[in-house]
Amino acid sequence: MANKTLDYGDLRVTVTSAYDWRWNDSGSGAKRNGGFWHPKPQGNMRAVGSVAVPHYGDINNQWAVLLVGDNPSARKEGKGAAVLPPVDYQNVWVDRGSGARNDGSFWRPVAPAGYIALGDVANAGYDKPGLDQVWCIRADLVSDGAYKDPKEGSVWDDKGSGANSDASFWEIVPRKSSSASEYIPVLAGSFRYSPGYGQPDSSLAKVPALYVPKPRKPFSPSPPAVTKDAIPEVGETFSQTATNSVTLPFTCIFDASDRAGLDNMGNPFCTVTKQVSWVVLDKFTNYQQTAYTQTQSLTTGVKTSSSTTTTNSAGVSISSEVGYGLAKWSVSLNYQFTLSQTNSFEEVQQRTMTKTITVAPHTMAIAWAKRVTIQGVRDADGSRIDSEVSFNASEEIAVTDVSL
Repeated sequence: MANKTLDYGDLRVTVTSAYDWRWNDSGSGAKRNGGFWHPKPQGNMRAVGSVAVPHYGDINNQWAVLLVGDNPSARKEGKGAAVLPPVDYQNVWVDRGSGARNDGSFWRPVAPAGYIALGDVANAGYDKPGLDQVWCIRADLVSDGAYKDPKEGSVWDDKGSGANSDASFWEIVPRKSSSASEYIPVLAGSFRYSPGYGQPDSSLAKVPALYVPKPRKPFSPSPPAVTKDAIPEVGETFSQTATNSVTLPFTCIFDASDRAGLDNMGNPFCTVTKQVSWVVLDKFTNYQQTAYTQTQSLTTGVKTSSSTTTTNSAGVSISSEVGYGLAKWSVSLNYQFTLSQTNSFEEVQQRTMTKTITVAPHTMAIAWAKRVTIQGVRDADGSRIDSEVSFNASEEIAVTDVSL
């Protein structure tokens, strides 16, 4: 059965863990092991490049990568298809002289005008691969990527192999960014060849950008009405509303080798939801004939020291410094998750607010705050990704009165 696909504007996306073997350096004498595989297509869904791993093991059902395709029903007027095949390949490296048991070659797709190739292709033997092996993506659906931290190094290089020319292969990842956008850069799983042991040209590091608009449901602007016969307790929440949500491939949140994701490949997506509710902060009762005043203080937002803790929950990092983001790749979600129609993340910034409350005679004054809760689930079975994260939004304390 085909894995579920989702449409992100013009681009259709799914995830696969099915591959064809292409080449490994077994027998070459290189200091490091390297294996190269190519994702199998699913109908008209294809990978953007081959996959490199630092071992010889079979990665079928052990590693996940993106497949992309065209969503013709959403195509913008005047725009071409979201994806097109390359028009040719440029040979960038062959293993001649390496001593490996199998021949292998590496090829760079040449994209048609207006499109971008997002990865290189490995092939068994020295022949040019078919043009139907990968898709190139329309330029407006692509974001700048980066290579993994140089401290981690390349996935594989040929040092010690004796090959006729030097080579190293580097995985492409989304570039860290705090700028908010309706386009979210995501990991495709592809790599780039470098003619030596340093990183490839940074201009070659590109990743797909998924269109995720702000899916906001309005939240009640005022606390709920309360009667003296149903006085809430401090800490109770009301009017909980799922205001914002983002659904993405599980590889945006977990490693490509995540076992739970691989075992649920039929629906390889996760949804992170932001819920907003009214929470009772405190209650002040006045049975006297005269009014009195009471001061209510509230610390809102996320403490700086809490940023690391929230990074491991629900796949989203929340911090006073940068707002909302995808924890794994430090990609901003402020556009999708902020309460307002802007990209401001003031609601998560730590503030201490003080409000002077006047409690009228024979009245109970109830102090309220907006509570934000972030929770992630796997779409396949609804299981929680991690414990939910809650904090009080950085907005003014609301007060309602109940006649006693």
